[in-house]
Amino acid sequence: MLLAVAAFSHLHAQPILKNKTNPSIQPLLNEVVQDYFQNFENIKGDTLSRTGSTITFASKIKLPGSLHCTINKYGTPNSYSWESLMFESEDFEAAATAYKNYYKQLNKSKFAPNGYEKFVLSGAYDAPDESRGFSSSRLKLEEQKSRFNKFTIDIGMQYLFPNWQVKVMVYEKVPDDEVRPGDF
Repeated sequence: MLLAVAAFSHLHAQPILKNKTNPSIQPLLNEVVQDYFQNFENIKGDTLSRTGSTITFASKIKLPGSLHCTINKYGTPNSYSWESLMFESEDFEAAATAYKNYYKQLNKSKFAPNGYEKFVLSGAYDAPDESRGFSSSRLKLEEQKSRFNKFTIDIGMQYLFPNWQVKVMVYEKVPDDEVRPGDF
């Protein structure tokens, strides 16, 4: 009887363990990056919501393991962002591990923003600290051309009561010294 229970438990535990491994998100994220310069026209799905000057769309591309992926269109300034909620848990350590794993997958990986020429994506790791409530590792293309200088992929970890969330975001980052009062 004990042997039968152990065998049954082993069979059911295998799929759970296999789902714990993280397949690479880089190939599908590269498709998102390629469509970034067309305002995500090819991957923009149904409209999910409209609030003020922001419209949120479903993304047709969903990264492996993501809980949901969305595209936001902002009216002021006229821009787009893409984000994927990759992990959510009350457990800080589990979220910090997921955050670090996504950073390791993306830092120093190659992306082809124009579909042909590959660039290395890199940035400093912002170590999570439970007392801060957030961490953000901002990655940029190493060989920046003028049209790519604001392009950013951000791996973020944030506490939103009662959970820690880990997101991967693609957006245009205006340098802080170029932000003027009233641009917010």
